[in-house]
Amino acid sequence: MDLISVSPNIPTEEILSFNRQRTAVEYRLLSLDIASIAGTNDQTQINIYRACYFAALLSINYLFRDHSPVLSVLSSLESRLLKTLVKTEAALETHHMTSSNVEMLLWTCWIAGMISRNKEWFANGTGRMMGCLGLTGWEAVEGCLKRFLWTERMRDRNCIALWHEVERQLGCSPDDEIQQMVIPQTQDMDASPLWFLTDFC
Repeated sequence: MDLISVSPNIPTEEILSFNRQRTAVEYRLLSLDIASIAGTNDQTQINIYRACYFAALLSINYLFRDHSPVLSVLSSLESRLLKTLVKTEAALETHHMTSSNVEMLLWTCWIAGMISRNKEWFANGTGRMMGCLGLTGWEAVEGCLKRFLWTERMRDRNCIALWHEVERQLGCSPDDEIQQMVIPQTQDMDASPLWFLTDFC
């Protein structure tokens, strides 16, 4: 993320602090032992945690580094996430999942779907998770997303496009409210130089 070009009034020390914190978060993610964190030998549970791991890395590179969705690093992470999600489908279809697990999968589908060119697949997955959780409407979905790594500033054009695809697949009437809630990328940047991290702290 080129903070200087976006907001030239940000002090250099704030930019360096942001970069250090972002790198520290990324390093901790890359150092995780997923199987150990899952605390079980159940492969479905491990795959759910692994999917969240890939989604968190996607979030960092998309939001904190401002990488374009077409870059190879994001495509590679998306591909790995997709393969991991496919491995959880049997457990989802047989209802051998807790609501917390389904919420985690909803979040991973949403993060990947925002970045992916294959929005149809992730929109379908999102719709299935919504059905399992009994969620209807954007407000309910965002309430679930906020339990994980999410900020209102992620309501960008890719977010809108994904939601409209979800609505199309579910046969819902378009929700005009989400269009009005889009947060401009430059909003309040001068007032809070490290707004990227404050939403997660």
